[in-house]
Amino acid sequence: MGMRNASSVNAVIPYNRVAPDGALTIVLDYRSYDIAGRPQPVDPSEILLRVYKPDGTVMEFIYPFNNEPGKGEIERQWAGHYTAAVPIDMIGMWKWEVITNGGGGPSEDGQFEVVEAS
Repeated sequence: MGMRNASSVNAVIPYNRVAPDGALTIVLDYRSYDIAGRPQPVDPSEILLRVYKPDGTVMEFIYPFNNEPGKGEIERQWAGHYTAAVPIDMIGMWKWEVITNGGGGPSEDGQFEVVEAS
């Protein structure tokens, strides 16, 4: 089953506010829909996750992972289900975007806030 216009990606971040000094796991679920609208898991050929830190630094995570210097890994857990562990080292508003199949597949973006642990 290929990625077509009737495909979607859902990025899940467990909390909109997190504490620094750890890793935040971003979960990506890919689905394609049959003619009756039933979802089926589907594997994209490429995934790029860009995470923008509050200071403007950009981190990139890729699937498939090829040990490219400076890139993090997106791991395939099972059909249509991928995860990336983003190291959290700075307080402030973080933004992220997912680009699939070089822009030819579904995409999503969002943000989360890192706050002082109390």
